[in-house]
Amino acid sequence: MSIKILKDETKDLKKEITLFLRMVCLCQHDQVYLFENHNKHLINRSNQKVLKATVLLMLYNLIEATITKLIKEITNEINNNSVAYIDLIDNVKKAWIKIHCRAPLLECKKENFPSKMHEYMEETLNKTAIKLEIATLRGLISGNADSENIKKVCFEYGIKILKHCSELDMVKQKRNELAHGESRFTEVGGNITESELKKYKEAVYQHLDLVIKSTEKYLKNKEYKKTS
Repeated sequence: MSIKILKDETKDLKKEITLFLRMVCLCQHDQVYLFENHNKHLINRSNQKVLKATVLLMLYNLIEATITKLIKEITNEINNNSVAYIDLIDNVKKAWIKIHCRAPLLECKKENFPSKMHEYMEETLNKTAIKLEIATLRGLISGNADSENIKKVCFEYGIKILKHCSELDMVKQKRNELAHGESRFTEVGGNITESELKKYKEAVYQHLDLVIKSTEKYLKNKEYKKTS
């Protein structure tokens, strides 16, 4: 996948959410019906609340999907460019150590520690191209993609995201309440207005655009490599 494909996919997801939100807003009026053959079904207040809560789930899925794809794109870019450890910026070096070395060394038996440590030292001192995995970094955002965790996962690679998005945090919070059964759909949907949903949507779109733009610049300029 390229950044262009990622941007296109994100754009398509945004269109889906925007269209769904438009339908949800239309359904909030009184006496709105669904027609099935010759029968009509009233969209009642409970239905309306559930629809509004569903918008929050769609927004959160967009957030997590976009950030996960960006992590994959960064990882693939570094791996495909065959960069040696000594040529990486410190952030990426630390990410590699955390992902590649930390668990094996902690779990290593005492008698095997010297040889294992020697293996990693050889890998870092020689011009061997390192390989990054994304599993550990993905864990930072799985079910927890708020502003701070997005900043953290970007900073792992040396991408600085300074802006905070409180609306994105609210979407994550409400999504987790629903996912963990802490709140019912009718509760969450009943406590949010149409204008608030529109505000959340626009704020999330803008924040993700910022993160994508920052990542695109990072990859284009190969900012994961040390400057000579």
